[in-house]
Amino acid sequence: MMLSVTLGFWGVATFVPIYVGTVAAKAGLSAPFYSAVAGLLGTGVAIVGFISLGFCADAIGRKPTAMIWYAMCLILTPVVYMWAQSMGALLAAVTVFGFFTGGIWAWAPVWLPELFPTRMRGQLSRFASTRRAGFPALAR
Repeated sequence: MMLSVTLGFWGVATFVPIYVGTVAAKAGLSAPFYSAVAGLLGTGVAIVGFISLGFCADAIGRKPTAMIWYAMCLILTPVVYMWAQSMGALLAAVTVFGFFTGGIWAWAPVWLPELFPTRMRGQLSRFASTRRAGFPALAR
């Protein structure tokens, strides 16, 4: 799942400001301005989406919440890149798209405790901490 977030939705969301700038330029509008607005809208609501995923997971469960966020990312990708025709509709779609593509990054801390028992998480945390402290000493 993390691979799909990292390669899929991060890659798709990264090109949104460039795409919006291209659409703005074709419409005779300022490409840098609309590209910046798209980036700000997408990133601003991504923070809200990231926080909302945790509250939604508490309300309806981890798995349904993660599936809703993944489904919305999948549904909104063609909306942003193919179906939003006007600049207003495109910026509205980018805002909703940013909520879900930014928020989907919160699935890991919400869902992973369900996948791995506490004992295993504790051992891996200890292993990572001791290795992190040991590697700089080996580099000297």
